[in-house]
Amino acid sequence: TDYVDHSVYTFSAEQVKMSRQSCDLLATLPGLYIDPVTGGVMRLSGGNVKLLINGVKASEKDLRVIPANKVKNVEYYHYAPTKYADGDATVINVITHRLDDGYALDAGAQGAFTTGFVNAWAGVHYNRGNNQFAFAWNMNLRNYDDWQGTDHYRFNRPDGTAADYTYLERNHFGYTDNYFSLKYSNANASGRVLQVALSPTISHRSSNSTTEIEARGDDRWRNGTGQKKSETDMFNPSIDVYFSSPLPKNQEISVNVVGTHFNNSQCASNLQMTDEADEVLLDDRVDQNNTKYSIIGDLNYAKKWAGNHSFAVRLFSTYGSSNSTLSNMLSDYRDYGYHSENTYNSIFADFIGSLWGWNYRIGGKLTHVWNSNNDASESTLQGSPRLILSRKMGKRNYLRMNVQSWADSPTINQLSTNVTQEIPGLISQGNPWLKASQVYGLSISHSYQHDIVSFDEWTGLNYSSHPINRTYNWQTVGTEDYIVGSWENAKCKVEWAVGGSVFYRPFGSELLTIGLELQGGFVHIESNLMGSHTKWTVRPDYMVRFHKGDFGASYHGRVGGWAIDGAYMSKTENQSELQAYWQHGNVRLTASCLWLFTRSKYGNELLANPILERQEQHQINNNASMFTLGFSWNFFSGKRMNVNKKLNNRDNDSGIL
Repeated sequence: TDYVDHSVYTFSAEQVKMSRQSCDLLATLPGLYIDPVTGGVMRLSGGNVKLLINGVKASEKDLRVIPANKVKNVEYYHYAPTKYADGDATVINVITHRLDDGYALDAGAQGAFTTGFVNAWAGVHYNRGNNQFAFAWNMNLRNYDDWQGTDHYRFNRPDGTAADYTYLERNHFGYTDNYFSLKYSNANASGRVLQVALSPTISHRSSNSTTEIEARGDDRWRNGTGQKKSETDMFNPSIDVYFSSPLPKNQEISVNVVGTHFNNSQCASNLQMTDEADEVLLDDRVDQNNTKYSIIGDLNYAKKWAGNHSFAVRLFSTYGSSNSTLSNMLSDYRDYGYHSENTYNSIFADFIGSLWGWNYRIGGKLTHVWNSNNDASESTLQGSPRLILSRKMGKRNYLRMNVQSWADSPTINQLSTNVTQEIPGLISQGNPWLKASQVYGLSISHSYQHDIVSFDEWTGLNYSSHPINRTYNWQTVGTEDYIVGSWENAKCKVEWAVGGSVFYRPFGSELLTIGLELQGGFVHIESNLMGSHTKWTVRPDYMVRFHKGDFGASYHGRVGGWAIDGAYMSKTENQSELQAYWQHGNVRLTASCLWLFTRSKYGNELLANPILERQEQHQINNNASMFTLGFSWNFFSGKRMNVNKKLNNRDNDSGIL
């Protein structure tokens, strides 16, 4: 069933039988799969997915403790609701039946044999009467000691001469992320809901690389060797309080308050010496300690009428304050303080109805943004209107059109004056005078759904006024000339995309599914400092999935394509993943080969400009044809209460520079 901004999917008895829990069930929908690298629900094209359960912000951990036969249907949003309009994530809302008391357990792990690659998770949900207690933990560990890269710089001086600087790098890097969630919920028969959630996150990242340096054309440069090290620790607790209550005459009110704290520390060093180790070419250090506090307040009112007409209004406010202590080359490695604050105050409104055979959703948001730091402050009023039209054509075809505008605001990092030296003669810093960019977008899509074949086609055009863009220019620092990388508001940016996907089930069942998604387009940027640039790109994704009885297998591949990201062209990571599993009851054993017959490869290339050329290519040899084994187990003693939470907020900007 299709609506103005989303489709509603129900599941066959075969799909429910082959799925242990609702996370498995989602992977049977066209265009979705479980990523064997992260364990997350992903689109075939690699796009982000925002998960909800009965309107509650959720994750794969929450889905894994809901039995597949308790899922009523799934709302798949082609165009996100207005409160998510600034993001590019596909929103999926899993609607469940009313569930009984009981408890659910979930545990699993996946690990590689030849390198440091581990995913592990565990969770328990217990419900008694109107009360529910839930705890979940998820851990991702990576430890790669054979990452190789080539990074080439060319400086083009104003006098027409040039200098070349090339890194040949071997890196040992890794990270450990631990996510915890502790929830208490109370929901009575009238629909009144109270939920309190505590969600701390602990992260550690490290990198230790050795380099060989080949240099010519600059007196500051010599052939040599180097070592770069970095350590980052983050502790991020968050408390989330939610309350909602129905009102007479099909009305509802919801309130959400979220408090977040970030405590970060980072140290980085970059030491380069001549081959003879008799001269230091570069000795740069950056140390930072950062704390950030934020509070989010959210109030939502909704009203429904007969005939699929509805109205919703939402008041949203957030305040964040970040304090950093830094030392770097411009401070002569003496500590100095950096403070920034920001507030966002928004009002959202949406009205949904139908007229002359067309369904429509009209609305948007009006936002006041205030950013302040040690060097500057900015206050702007941003409007984000939106109109969505849809029409059913025949029995299985649906046409949608979306017109919208939104603001793209600079991050704390982009506004910072923190300075780092990348190589001798090249430094990087933020721009405290950056302004928000306004984006105007139009997209059109068509879909066709059938048990045997389904396909979608889409096209979209975005125009950005004064987009945030990376720049490079020559400046004198002290007594020497440097190239300084910073940020600017460019003149404009135009993005056009076109794509299509097809999913074919030759037997009309889950026995065999074949999928292909192809997308392409171009990005054009005009900058007073960097000139005008246009880049075309095409990228295919493909998959095959098989299931028979207790056995299943799948393959997913992606050819990396180039895309413009600011002043850089970025090449997306390639993928080649083969997975097979045996499942009995609620137990599944899985064998996977990740990056089959290849290895993880990605790169960046600076757009052509008269000042700096840069090309970098990287690959991770550890994960070449990486073989992993995994297991997962679910146990359900009964059915669990579900909280229908309509407001979902979290601060994801740590404030680290």
